[in-house]
Amino acid sequence: MSPHLHNITSTIMSTPTNNMVFTLKTTLLSSLITYPLLFYLITPQNAIPSHFTKSREALSILHTTTVTLLSAYAIHRQSPNWTNLTLTLSPSATSPPPISLSASTIFSRSSATLIQHSPSPPLITTRSALGNSIAALKLSYLVQDAVVLIAAARRCAQSSGRPFSKEINWTILVLHHGGLVSALALLLVYVAQGRENGMMIILMLMLMNAS
Repeated sequence: MSPHLHNITSTIMSTPTNNMVFTLKTTLLSSLITYPLLFYLITPQNAIPSHFTKSREALSILHTTTVTLLSAYAIHRQSPNWTNLTLTLSPSATSPPPISLSASTIFSRSSATLIQHSPSPPLITTRSALGNSIAALKLSYLVQDAVVLIAAARRCAQSSGRPFSKEINWTILVLHHGGLVSALALLLVYVAQGRENGMMIILMLMLMNAS
């Protein structure tokens, strides 16, 4: 292959990945601006800790509703492309076709049956640009919510005189938010590299937000 043709091929193959990286960056940047702005608009100035909690809950409801609806739409849009994992049986010319799908019949040497199957079901390998954006949206919300939790804990510490470490919910901040932020950040790295799998499964898990 000539160098010129190789460069053209590389450009064509890298274009979808470059577009996806741009989309992820745009989603992350816009949501990292939008969520704090919404929180600022619905939170009174000099708000007491209880106002922080109410504003956080209102923003959580908005985010959960948005993510749930978008996830359901992304799954519905991809669902017609899914098929069950099937086996294609090709009996040899010298033997009759198998009459059952038992292991002894399929893998019998005398039947010389060829089994062809997909290495991974479409539910795992299906990719979704919308799903990737939803993951970026979820990541930015968790970052914003972690900042709100820290700010609320500081307000509580100032008003109560207790240490900051006693006011913050470390279980939510570290185990939940920290764990999900790390997982989603790793997922988006794989998305940027074009190596992501299981996005539909992740979107199905996000539907649990509806509960």
